[in-house]
Formats: sequence, C-alpha cells, structure tokens
Amino acid sequence: MRLLLGILACGLLLSACHHRKPTVVATPVTVPTYTPPPPPADSMEAVDTSAQVYYDDETGFTDSLRMIIRDEETFRGVWAQATQRQATSPALPEINFQNQMLLLVAAGRMRAGDQIHVDSIGRRNQRMVAVVRTTVECQQFPSFVHPMEIVKVKRIDSPLIFEERRTKSGDC
Repeated sequence: MRLLLGILACGLLLSACHHRKPTVVATPVTVPTYTPPPPPADSMEAVDTSAQVYYDDETGFTDSLRMIIRDEETFRGVWAQATQRQATSPALPEINFQNQMLLLVAAGRMRAGDQIHVDSIGRRNQRMVAVVRTTVECQQFPSFVHPMEIVKVKRIDSPLIFEERRTKSGDC
C-alpha cells in the first residue's frame, strides 16, 4: 500500500511538473471613439423668377428691409404698404402658408435702374441662408427709386439669415 501511495505521489508530482501554465498574451483593447456625424452638406437653390410674387421700384417701403412672412395676417399688412402707391391695388395673391413663406427685400433709396432680388436660398455652414443680390447700374440716372421684391419659397421654421451681395450690372 505504501508502494501504491508512493507511485501515486510521484505521478502527481510528475504531472504537476509537466503541467505548464498557459501563456497570457496581452492584446491591446481599442475603445471606439465617438465621431460626430458630418454636418449636412451645403445646398443652395436658385430662386426662380416664377417665385416672384411682387416687384416694384416705387413701393411704400422707403428704407432697406429684410423680412420673413409666415402668415396671412402679416402678408395683408405688407401687401397694403407695398402697393399703396399703385393707382389700383392689385389683388392679394394666394399663398399656402402651411408649405410656403415669403421673403421681402427692400433696398431703400437707390438710383433708377438699380435692382434687388432674392438670388438663392438654402443651407450654408449649418445655417439657413437667403442670398440677396443688389445690382447697381453703371450709368447712374438722376432720379431715385425704392426697389422691393417679394418672393415665395418653401417654408422653413428654423431661423434664416440674409446674406448680402452687391454687384454692378453687366454693361459696366
């Protein structure tokens, strides 16, 4: 029995000597970092001439003005002022204010031949922007005007800024 216990003890010792611990290899763990999504791409669309609701050189708006009109009540007041110098005021155009809004741009006092227009609208540098282009005639006429334009565009309820551009007419 002693012999049996001795053999058993040697067997255990031998198995313990030959038993190797597993090699642990450290693998670097990479924790993913948060990368915010890229900002929406700039997307500007030209405002087509068919979007023009009203244009006149002699309106009731004698100062430079940029205005967003999102409801019919405001539009009625603006329309009355814009057309007050007309012999007969044109009928108020129908605008679907659920889907559309109006932009009014008035240049203030300028020389005859000068013009103002909403050139384009869209997203630039993560902001909603309407580009207003004022075109100045090279040959200045001696009389003064107060050009103003109202255009309809797709309704956006976020803030909108007006970006100004001033150019000379093509015949300079």
